[in-house]
Parts: sequence; C-alpha cells; structure tokens
Amino acid sequence: MHEYFYGAQSSTYSFIRVPTVLFTDDQYKYVSAEAKVLYGLLLARMDLSAKNGWLDDQGRVYIICTLSEIMEKLNCADNKATKLMNELEDKCGLIERKRQGLGKPNLIYVKNFLSVDNAVESRFKSRDNHDSGVAEITIPDTSKSRPSNKDQKYIDLRYTENPIYPGWDTDGMSEYERYKEWFRRQLEIDILILDHPTEKETLEGILDILAETCNSNKKEIRIAGDDKPKEVVKSRLMKLDSMHKYAGKTPAQHRQRSVSLIIDIQKKCQEKGPGYQQWAKVHNVKQLAQSVYLMRERGCRTISELSVRADDQIKKRDDLLASIKASEARMAEIATLKKHIINYSKTRKTYEEYRKAGYSKKFFEAHREEITLHKAAKQAFDDLGVKKIPKVKDLNTEYAELLAKKKAAYPEYRRIKEDAQELLIAKMNIESFYEADQKVSQEHQRQEKQH
Repeated sequence: MHEYFYGAQSSTYSFIRVPTVLFTDDQYKYVSAEAKVLYGLLLARMDLSAKNGWLDDQGRVYIICTLSEIMEKLNCADNKATKLMNELEDKCGLIERKRQGLGKPNLIYVKNFLSVDNAVESRFKSRDNHDSGVAEITIPDTSKSRPSNKDQKYIDLRYTENPIYPGWDTDGMSEYERYKEWFRRQLEIDILILDHPTEKETLEGILDILAETCNSNKKEIRIAGDDKPKEVVKSRLMKLDSMHKYAGKTPAQHRQRSVSLIIDIQKKCQEKGPGYQQWAKVHNVKQLAQSVYLMRERGCRTISELSVRADDQIKKRDDLLASIKASEARMAEIATLKKHIINYSKTRKTYEEYRKAGYSKKFFEAHREEITLHKAAKQAFDDLGVKKIPKVKDLNTEYAELLAKKKAAYPEYRRIKEDAQELLIAKMNIESFYEADQKVSQEHQRQEKQH
C-alpha cells in the first residue's frame, strides 16, 4: 500500500512535465495521450543535452534517445514506440529525427510546442472527418486500399511513373533494374561506397530494398506497423537524392559536386539497352572533361600530383576531425565534471557528518542518496585525475571556448572533405580512362600481330 505525502516531501521528487497546451490547443487534439507523454519525456532530456553541449553547427540543441530507451520508459513493444515517435514527427511536427549513418543512433530535435505551424491540424486530421458516411457504408473494403486524404497530398505524380533518363532504351532492362539504376544515380551510391568501402554490401542491400519496394505489386506497403498506399511510399522514396544529407543546412554550407564517377560501360551496360549505353558514353565524356579541368584548376599536371593533392586534403580533413572529436570529448568531460562538482558541494556537509558519526549504518540509511552522490563525485575526480577541484566559472569559460572552436571547425571540415572527395573521384576517372585506353592499344597491337 502506498504511503501518503507529508509536509514538503512532494517537492523532493522529479516529475515529467507535459505542456498543458498539448491538451488544450486544437492543433494537438488528434495527438494521442501516449505521444504527448513521450514528448514530455523527450523534453526533459533537453536540459541535460544543453549542459553536455549537444549542439549542431547551427546552435540547435538535440538529444539522443534510442528506441530501446523509449520501450523501457513506456513499457511497450518496439512497434508501439516506433508508432509514437512517428506520430510526434509526422502528425504534429513536435520532433525531427536526423540520421547519423549506419549503426549510429538518430539525433532527435525536440521542437518548441509553442511555435508549431497551426496548419498542422488541417493537414493531419483523421480520415473519418473527411469521408462521408455513405462511402463508409457502401464500400467499406475499398476504403482500406485507397489513399486517405492525408496521404493523397503526399503523392507527386512526377514520381509515380517508371524512372527513365532521357535517351534511355528500355530494351534489355527490367522495371526492377530501372528503379535500381535510378536510386544508384540519385543517391550517389557509388560515391558512398568510395567513402565507405566496408559498407558496400549494406549499401547495395539498401539499393535492392528501394528498388523492390517501388517495383512491388502490392497495393499497400507496411511501414512501422502502418499500411501505406504503395504510390505514396513510392512517391516519397523517389524524391530522395544525394542532397538529402545536407538537410537543415543553408545553401552556403554546401555545393553541388562538380564531378561524378564515370560508368564502367562494359561491366554495367551488357544487359541494358543501346539507349542507356549511349547516355553512359556521353556521361563519361562529360565527367572525364570535368576531371581534367579540375586537375588543371588545382595546378596539377600529372596523376601523381593530383594524388598528392588529394592526400594532403585527406590529411587536413582527418586532422580537423580529430580536433573536433577532441573538443567534443573535453566538453563531455567538463559537463561530467561540473555535475560532480555541484553534487560534491551540495553533499559535503552531510558526508562530514557521516564521517563524524563513525560511518554509522543508521546515518547512511537516512542519507543514502546524498552520501552515494558524494562518493560518486569523489570517484569521478579520481578517474579524471583531478587533484584540485576547478571552479565552475572557469569550466564554463573553457566550455564556451571549445564550443566556439568546434562550431568554427565544422564548415571548414565539410569544405575540405568535399574537396578531397572530388579530387579522389577525378583521379579515379582519369586512371580509368588511361587503363581503358591502354587496353584498346594492346588489343590493336595484338590484332596487328595476328595479321
């Protein structure tokens, strides 16, 4: 049986605060109560993130909360946790998730509940409010398969037909192959493989999934436990391109790559039509010309000089990344240190009394939380090699300097990374051309000897 609260006992506990506006404002009336509670949980993590310096290059605070954490806090299955997160992101725009890459947790931006667009409500009302009662009674089965008013707005007819580049010939290419080639080009899969050679199998697998999804004969596709009309899913997937990795950045923070990898025509075009082969030849000529121009622009006369230039940029990139990671590590260390300094200061008096009491078990049980916090702080100081406890003010100054340094380094890091990547692509393109030219010359010599 639960005990009553006496006196000021109620103020000694922490609570999850869910904004009242989520229950009173009409724009949130279609959001489930569980999703609102989850928003309160995520909102409570913001303060910790701010203290830890979890800010992006635009100064926006983000949190990291895995699906397993949500499942544990809400005591629910993974499909329920996924559904609630999708509800917060897609239904009301209270959060935004940003992928970091394979094997890394998503960054979660918890958005201000007072600044959400009022148009959200009108865009995401339930289907029952839009469909007539007649339709529901006379054709109950078809209502399941047709797109809802909510989903219909996301269908872009430009992306519902089969993707065919200008000049492509469909002879020799299945529908599945056309989708696969579309996503390979749109997402620059070959470039990603160049950057992450160990992830080649995974990236090719993702490519297969995208093509299979768009080529599916099913009317509906299940995503995160919900059945979505195929055309809706297809339309959204085909809007993806390589520039999605720059989402949230200003145009000044990125630029279109000037050169792309040339296509191995003999390897990739054997089973495809002559139209595609012709397109690939034109593409290769353009990319080779861009590669040569880039090499000359950088003052390189040979492939060796281009390779040296690329290696120099790669070293600069790696050095900058190491500097950024060192700053982040120190910022995390400062955040931890500040927490323990505050705890140490608050519990010092209690621990002295505990020591004077001869480390009494009774005294310990009465002040277990404070003593435990004090011991943890002392242990943290030992682990961090702290002999003299620094001032919180000095730590705040150092933290601010590191944060400024980190924010200043990110744009330069991205610029150098892109530059190094372009140089490597140009190098590979020119090398491929010389290798192909050499093979042709060898073949001509062989034929001449035979005659």
